[in-house]
Amino acid sequence: MSTSIMLKNRKAAYDRVQIRKWILVAVTNFKSRAGVTIHHIRKFLDAKRNGLSTKPETQLILKRLLDSGYLLKKEGKYIRSRKKPRSFAKKQRSASKRAIRNNYKNKYGLKKGKRINTRKFSKSRHLNPFKA
Repeated sequence: MSTSIMLKNRKAAYDRVQIRKWILVAVTNFKSRAGVTIHHIRKFLDAKRNGLSTKPETQLILKRLLDSGYLLKKEGKYIRSRKKPRSFAKKQRSASKRAIRNNYKNKYGLKKGKRINTRKFSKSRHLNPFKA
């Protein structure tokens, strides 16, 4: 029973990804620089799979593409954004630098807001960088 639920969830996620890709393809493949109307996007989706444009998921995906910056709305038409959308997720540092920083904080009791120069400290882990 649980495997069938997992397969349904996986298929639904795959469908959403496909719809998202098809919307982006519909907007980029159109020759006019003025943009693409919602009617053109719906025709493109229905050509791919019948009844796909009437699903509520397509409107939600289109709205998310607008919010994330992949698409722009200009005079009622959709155009592809020229610049890449920014990722607001923090970039993860390498584990070794983070381990060095945490080790130093635990060892010397660093206060919040103070920066550490990890270059000096990574070369000689057992020495205090401020004693030199």
